[in-house]
Amino acid sequence: MDLAWVASRLNSGDRKLLRRARAMSRLIDSTVQTVRKIATELRPGILDQLGLFAAIEWQVEQFEAQTGIRCSCSIDCPEWKLDNTSSIGLFRILQEILTNVIRHAKATEVKVAVGASKEKLC
Repeated sequence: MDLAWVASRLNSGDRKLLRRARAMSRLIDSTVQTVRKIATELRPGILDQLGLFAAIEWQVEQFEAQTGIRCSCSIDCPEWKLDNTSSIGLFRILQEILTNVIRHAKATEVKVAVGASKEKLC
């Protein structure tokens, strides 16, 4: 906001300085968008709002959109309730798995499946 205020008060005769202020403003906007994206990827709101399984589906969709790698997601335990710490941990594990797919697997397809028995989530 301060930069916008300064830019609005620059003398129109100093076009070089005005261009520089506008470039700085674009850089700041880009940085804010990047920080928001990083924050969302680290802890998406959907994880808190709709739970782990919806967040897994969302992450798989995002991965497919970003990489072009065909993805499928099957969740066969929607009744399972996990505490916040476990949900975050499992979500981060999924993120790391998908990162490793990009870096190492040379995959053309990814299948994410979540299932459960009485004692275990798989």
